[in-house]
Amino acid sequence: MKTIYLLFAFIILTSITISAQKNKSDSDSTAVDQGIKNIIESREYEFNGTFAHPTSGGQIDLFSTPNYLIVNGDSASADLPFYGEAYVAGYGQENGIVFDNKIKEYKSEDQAKKKQFKISFQVSGKSDNFHIYLFISYNGYATLSINSNNKAPISYVGKVKGLK
Repeated sequence: MKTIYLLFAFIILTSITISAQKNKSDSDSTAVDQGIKNIIESREYEFNGTFAHPTSGGQIDLFSTPNYLIVNGDSASADLPFYGEAYVAGYGQENGIVFDNKIKEYKSEDQAKKKQFKISFQVSGKSDNFHIYLFISYNGYATLSINSNNKAPISYVGKVKGLK
């Protein structure tokens, strides 16, 4: 009989612990969601890639390669490595995806069912035009896809954080 009471107490304590952990993770995800939402609405954030995915396939680790995309108000700057086919390669052109210019056609959408934000805009570099698509999950992980006039499409996986 004592064994039954101990088993019953163990089940109740386990249920309470699981319930408390679930409630904590729900409130944590809401807080992160609000923080990410705030930096997106303020248009002051930075993307740092951890992996590049060229259209030729494969995954390239960017751990030791400095890279960034910064959105600051109505302008954006980036210095991202490029792995893939270049359609036009002129003398003195940038090797990677490099720009620092005003943003055109900025759009931001909260895709609540997918628990992510979709951001798209266009920006011009020194010798190329870029179409930027950034999908940011509510926890800050992101996928950045870039289409260019002179280079094959490429995507990056990384994290988004607010500017300091």
